[in-house]
Amino acid sequence: MAEFLEPANWPDRFFAVYNEEGRLTGFFCFTNDEASCVHIALGMRPDLTGRGRGLAFLEAGLAFARDRWAPRLFALSVAAFNQRAIRLYRKAGFRSLREYTQRTNGGDYAFVAMMRKE
Repeated sequence: MAEFLEPANWPDRFFAVYNEEGRLTGFFCFTNDEASCVHIALGMRPDLTGRGRGLAFLEAGLAFARDRWAPRLFALSVAAFNQRAIRLYRKAGFRSLREYTQRTNGGDYAFVAMMRKE
């Protein structure tokens, strides 16, 4: 949360996505590391999920990152209970690397680290 609230992080990491009517659709957060890997976090407006638009949304964000940083790899982490997102990421070519536990939102939750080669 601290990263989101720090304005110095906004210009090169956090990006809002708007539709043709100018309505907020979702967001992407990108972190580019020295190993030519871009770590991504993303979110889509809840009322737009489950409508078959996730893959196009994800691929558009990956294309943006590819044009900006030319990574060899993309990485992300997803809550293990979020099976719908995990299916989407697998459909987009991400592979599970490992499961780990992270403290967030007042509890300990299982997460899955995933990666995709370019």
